[in-house]
Amino acid sequence: MEDWDPRKNKETTENAATENSAAENDPAEEMLSGYDLSEYELKVIRGGRSLTSATLAVLGAVFFICFVIPMLRSRSQPEEKKKSNWSFSADGIELDSKETITAYAREHYGSAQVVSSWDSGVQEARCRYFVMRDVTHGFTYTLTSSPNVGFWLDGAWYYSGTRIESDYEERYAEWEQKQHEEEFIMKSKELFAEFKPATTLKKTTENNPLMVQRLGADPYALVYNGRVYIYMTGDVIETGAGGKPVANTYAKINTINVISSADLVNWTDHGSIKAAGFNGAAKWGGNSWAPAAATKVVNGKQQFFLYFANSGNGIGVLRSNSPTGPFVDPIGKALINRDTPNCANVTWLFDPAVWVDEDGSAYLYVGGGVPGGSQPTADQIEHPYTARMVKLGDDMISLDGDPIALDPPFLFEDSGINRIGDTYYYSYCSNFNVDGHPNASKYNLHNGQICYMTSDSPYGPFTYQGAILKNPGEYFGPGGNNHHCIFEFEGKYYITYHSQILDKPLGTGGGYRCTHIDELPVNEDGTISMGKGTRKGVEQLHYLNPYRYVNATTMRTMGGIETKPYGDTAKQYGSGEMVVTGIDEGDWINVAGVDFGESGASKFIATFVDSIGERGAIAIRLDSLKGEDVGYAEVNGNGTVTTELLAKVTGVHDVYFLFAGSGYTWQNWAFER
Repeated sequence: MEDWDPRKNKETTENAATENSAAENDPAEEMLSGYDLSEYELKVIRGGRSLTSATLAVLGAVFFICFVIPMLRSRSQPEEKKKSNWSFSADGIELDSKETITAYAREHYGSAQVVSSWDSGVQEARCRYFVMRDVTHGFTYTLTSSPNVGFWLDGAWYYSGTRIESDYEERYAEWEQKQHEEEFIMKSKELFAEFKPATTLKKTTENNPLMVQRLGADPYALVYNGRVYIYMTGDVIETGAGGKPVANTYAKINTINVISSADLVNWTDHGSIKAAGFNGAAKWGGNSWAPAAATKVVNGKQQFFLYFANSGNGIGVLRSNSPTGPFVDPIGKALINRDTPNCANVTWLFDPAVWVDEDGSAYLYVGGGVPGGSQPTADQIEHPYTARMVKLGDDMISLDGDPIALDPPFLFEDSGINRIGDTYYYSYCSNFNVDGHPNASKYNLHNGQICYMTSDSPYGPFTYQGAILKNPGEYFGPGGNNHHCIFEFEGKYYITYHSQILDKPLGTGGGYRCTHIDELPVNEDGTISMGKGTRKGVEQLHYLNPYRYVNATTMRTMGGIETKPYGDTAKQYGSGEMVVTGIDEGDWINVAGVDFGESGASKFIATFVDSIGERGAIAIRLDSLKGEDVGYAEVNGNGTVTTELLAKVTGVHDVYFLFAGSGYTWQNWAFER
C-alpha cells in the first residue's frame, strides 16, 4: 500500500488529465497510467463501463452515493451524461427493466409488481428507484439500486458493484401491525358491547363524596399553586369475628389520605401518608386524626406542614418539601401534649387548625370536649373552655408562647380558622347537649352543627355569630359528628366536611366517613349564611386538558378499581405518585369535563407499569357508561401504548375508561391531536 500514493507524480498526472480532456477521449486508462495497480482488481464506471474492487473498504471513506457524489461530479460532468444508457446488476440479474426488477423482488420478497420507477444522480453514480407492490398483502415498498462505496482518484470515482436496498421488512411489519390492530378493534367492539360495569358508590351525576376508592374523614383544605389539596383522616374498616365489619373505633387510624384537584370535580389520588405508628413518620404516636395543613417559606424553601391529633392526647407535626410528601417528623415528639402549659385540663387535646397570616405569622388552634364527664353542668355545656390557641414559631414546628383559652359557646370539637378581609373567623362543631338547653335559643343553634365567631385579632376575643352548616344527618340520613374546613378558591368560598353516606352501601358497622365539598355563602358584609350539604356538590371550575399527561388516579368516580403507591419513595412513605391497580373485568373510571377543543384528538396514549405478562384492553367511551366507544387501547405488559382513535374527538365530553382483563397497573394517559 505504501507504493500507492495518489499524490506522487502530481504534475505528470495533472498534465495527462488535461490533455485527455481536451481530446474528449475517455481518460480512465490514462489517469491510471502513472500508477502501479497490478495488485488491485478495479473497474472504472465511466461512459458505460463498470469497475469493481475486492479491497474497497481499505481504499476510501464511506459516502452516500446518491447525494454526495452528484454534488461533487456536477462540476466536471456535462449535463447530458446523466442520461447515459447503462445498467446495474445484482445477484446476476440486470436491473434495467420492470421485468428484471420484478423478478428480483419476487425471488426475495414474494409476489410483486412495479408501480413506478425513476432515476437520479449523474452517470457514474446513478441511482434507480422502484416503488413495488406486494400483491399478496396489498402494501407498497421501495427498491433502490445504487453503486457501492467508491473512492476519488484524479478526477474520477471508482466503484465496487451495485448495492440493492429495500424497506420491505419495515413495510411488512407495518402491515402486520395494521392487521393486528384491525383484528383487536373488531374483537374489542364485540367485547365491550357486552360490558357490565362494576358497582359504584357514587353516581356519575354526583360530585360528592370526593373519592370512593378509600374513606376519608375530618377534611382540611390547602390551596397551593392553582390546586386544592384535601387532607383526611384515613378511616380503616375494622373487622370482627369471621372478618365481618364492625363499628369504627378510630383506634387503628394512623394514616392521612391526600387528594388534589384544579377543578373541584376530578380528584387525583396522592395516597395515604404514613403519619403515626410503627411504620409512620411519628413513631411516638399511635394515631393520626383530623389533620390540618399549611405552607410557608422557611429558610428560603417552600415547605409544607401537617398537624395531626395523636388520639385525644396531643398534637404532632410533619414536614415536607411537597404537598404530597414524603412527610417526616422534624422534632420526634408531640408539639403539644398535656405537659404544655394550659393544656392539662383540655378534655380532648385534638382537632388542630392552622392559619398563616400575610406577614408570615402562624397560629394553631386545638382542643374540644365537654368537661364534667357523663353529667356535665349546664354551664359546662354552654362554656366548656376547652379550646386553645397559640402562636407558632417562625419554623412552624415550635411554639412562640403558651396556649391561651378560648370560649366558643357549646363547643364540641373541630376547630377552624380563616381570615376574610381584616376579620378572623373561628369556626367549630357544637356539642350534642345543645337541644333542650335553656340558653340554646340565644344562639339559634342545634346539636352537632358548624358555627362561627369573629374577631379583629387571631388571639380573640371572638364574638359568636351563628350556625353555617347543619349536622350531616339532616342532609343525608346518617348523623354522627360534624367536621369541616372553610377555604377560598378562585374568588369563591367553600366548605369541606364529612358524612357517613357510604356506611350503608359498604355494609360496614357504622362510623365510617367520606368527604364532601359544597359552596359556602359568604355575604358582602362578611357574614356567612347557612350552607347546605349535597350529593351533587360543586360545579366543575375548569375543563380538563387531555393533551397533558394525566395521572390515571385522576377521576370523578369509578367502579371496582384500587390505587397504590408507585416507586420506592411513595411505597416507603405512603404518598406521592400513585397508580391504578386492582383492575378486573368490568371495572371503570370516569373523568368529567374533558375539553378536546375544535381541532380534536386523533390518538390516545396510555402507560402501564408493574404489569409484566398481563394482558387486557381499555375502551374509551364518551358521555356515559352506555355511550359511544371512540377507541381501544391494548394492554400487553409494561410500556406505553399509542392507539389511533376510531374517529376524531372534538368538544367537551365526560370520558369513561372501561377495563377488560385483569392484573395490570395503569400509570397515566393523554390524548394527541
